[in-house]
Amino acid sequence: MNNRDLTKNVKKLYVIPKEISTDSAKIISINASSFQYSPNGQWVSFRVSPTASWAMDSDMLCVLSVDKKQFKVIDEMVLGFD
Repeated sequence: MNNRDLTKNVKKLYVIPKEISTDSAKIISINASSFQYSPNGQWVSFRVSPTASWAMDSDMLCVLSVDKKQFKVIDEMVLGFD
């Protein structure tokens, strides 16, 4: 099996900008994870991480409207505080 077989039915949802930022920090967007719908179903929230060495203290909480017209960086977040 080659890579083409794995992605032939994949549909592009949204392309996250290469760099995202808040007023106080900027990161390179490498990974997106922890996707959750808002209670009203109008937004999808997710975590965007930079490289693995920065990910523990430089993740960003982002949201995307379900119509894919609005992308927002909410704030920085820290892992491990459950």
